[in-house]
Amino acid sequence: MENKEKLQKIQAALNKMILPEERDGGLSAELAGVVRKLAAISGHNAEVIAADLDGKSDVLKVLSKKAWDYARQHKKGNGYSMGEGVALKLAAEYFAVPVEAAADAEGTAPETEKAPAAPEKKIFRLEDLL
Repeated sequence: MENKEKLQKIQAALNKMILPEERDGGLSAELAGVVRKLAAISGHNAEVIAADLDGKSDVLKVLSKKAWDYARQHKKGNGYSMGEGVALKLAAEYFAVPVEAAADAEGTAPETEKAPAAPEKKIFRLEDLL
């Protein structure tokens, strides 16, 4: 099977797994996109993922649980967050395939997803406020 055909097979399988209430941007839809990107990295990844998805219907549920577990462990304040690089790394671990340049060894997001620098502190004098 050609790589393009494998990617189409993966797309069809993932579309069946996305929860109906999440089709317009829920977690399962986002994770389906991550799995598609992981499969597109190489022919080997596409082959392994296509074989793994064949006959399974709980892949996105398992990945959702892994994503929530990771987010809870790395909670900052009252919010959970995870960059795409970390999501790719979690999916690669699940499918046991390599993923290049998705996240560094510490599991942080790639350079493009770093938080913006803190703004400069402004000093006000009392006269400025009057």
